[in-house]
Amino acid sequence: MQSANSALSRGTCVVSFDVASSIQSFRSKGLMVPNHEDLMFEQLRQSLLERVARVLPNVVIHPVDKNELRLEIWDQVNRHTAVNNQHAVLVTCSEMADLNSGDEKLNLSINRMFDTDGKMLGYGPRPGFDYLDRQFDELARKISGRPVILAKEGAFRGNTCLYILKELENRGVEVAMVILGFCDTKTKTIIEQVFEGELVVVRCFENLIEWIADRDLIPFMPGCGRVVGEPVAHSFVPIQTVEGHSCAFPYILPFGMIEKWTSLPTDNARELSAFFLEMAISLFDRIGRDTGREIVIRELLGSHPRVSMPAKVGDRTTLQSQNAGVVNFLKQMREKTA
Repeated sequence: MQSANSALSRGTCVVSFDVASSIQSFRSKGLMVPNHEDLMFEQLRQSLLERVARVLPNVVIHPVDKNELRLEIWDQVNRHTAVNNQHAVLVTCSEMADLNSGDEKLNLSINRMFDTDGKMLGYGPRPGFDYLDRQFDELARKISGRPVILAKEGAFRGNTCLYILKELENRGVEVAMVILGFCDTKTKTIIEQVFEGELVVVRCFENLIEWIADRDLIPFMPGCGRVVGEPVAHSFVPIQTVEGHSCAFPYILPFGMIEKWTSLPTDNARELSAFFLEMAISLFDRIGRDTGREIVIRELLGSHPRVSMPAKVGDRTTLQSQNAGVVNFLKQMREKTA
C-alpha cells in the first residue's frame, strides 16, 4: 500500500486483492484454510471497496485482483517471447515467478525497508531472501548477456522500477522491455524519460493518488505491512527476532499509521482498523475451528510468501510471545482501537 498524500480531489485509487490467494500458503503448514472462492473473501472485498468509496467520494475506485493481473502480465510476456525467445524474463516477486511455465525462474525479491518509527530507509530484500547486492550479482550471472524483459506488478511513483533498472545497468545487464501491471500516466512518462527500451503497461490510470492492498490491512497475512529494516553495507535488510523472524507494521491501528500512510481521512482510521481486526479475528477463528485447534503465532511466521511478526511503530522493544494464540492477540489489539 502506498499513498501520494495528495489532496482528495478527483483522482484514482487502486484497491488490490491478494489475501484469498496468498493465505493458501498456510496449507503447507497443515492448516485448513478457506478456499480462495469462499464467501468470506468476497465479503472482505466488497466491504473494503464500500469503505474506500465512502471515505473517498470524489475518487474513482479501481479494484484489481492480483491473480488476474499477474496472468495478464504473463500474457504480455508470452506474446513478446514468442517473437524473440532469446530474452531472459525477470520478475519482482515469487508469486509472479511461480507462474513461469519455463525452467528458468529469474526473481528479484525487493522490498522497501522502514525504520522503527515507520520512515523509509531504502531498498532491501523481501524477508527470507538474500542481500540485494547478492541477488543482483547472481541475476546478472544467470542472465549472461541476454536482453531482459522486466515484469513488475505495479509502479506507483516509479522509484522502485528506476532503482532496479539502474542496478541492472551497473552490472551490464540490458533491459530491452519493462512490462508493468499498472501505473499512473505521469509515472509512465517519468520512466520513459529515463528508460530507452520499450515500456508496456497493462492498465494505465490517470492521477493515481492511492494504492490500497488488502493484505496490508490484515495482520499475519503473507507480505502484510511495511517491513522493519536496518542498514548493512550499501543496503538494508529486514531486522530479525531472536528466533530469526522478520517484523512488519500492518497499516491499521494500533500497529501502523494508516492516517499518515494513506490518503484516507484521519477520522476514518479507527473505524477502518477495527473492521479489519474483526475480519482477521473471524478468519483465524475459522481456520482454527476447521483445523481443530487454536492457531498460535509461531505457526504462521516464516512461511513463503513470508509472514512477519506484527510490530507497532515507535515500539522498539515489545513483541508478542510467539506462543500466544493468534485470535487472542488480535482481540487484544482490537480493544486498543476502541
